[in-house]
Amino acid sequence: MKEKRNAQKLYEQMSILTAPSEKLILGLLDRALVALDDAKVAITKKEWALQNESLQKAQDCLLQLITFFNTAEEEGRTLIELYDFFNRKLIRANIDNDSQLLEEVVDFLHRQKEDWQTALNNRRKRYTGNQA
Repeated sequence: MKEKRNAQKLYEQMSILTAPSEKLILGLLDRALVALDDAKVAITKKEWALQNESLQKAQDCLLQLITFFNTAEEEGRTLIELYDFFNRKLIRANIDNDSQLLEEVVDFLHRQKEDWQTALNNRRKRYTGNQA
């Protein structure tokens, strides 16, 4: 049983190491969106510890996303500024218990997810000729 778990863990690690950057970005966006959903529920229920934990998870995802962007290019610098801006919104939402600020971040991340999914689909088409 332990060998099976070790094999599964190794498979998951290799999947991450060999995944295209767009797929890793999509995974981080998904994790951030789940954390934000949890934070919205926590705000509604006034569960401050869960709110804080969830918003910190979302912030961590945003900060990890920033590492994918190329600072040598204008587009990369612009994306870094945007993600930093929305990270600060999460901090403010956590301090103020403001679910409206979370909605702004959620909307942005959903748009980003659509764009990155399109990029991944285009990569697949270009390199494999397959429709994703």
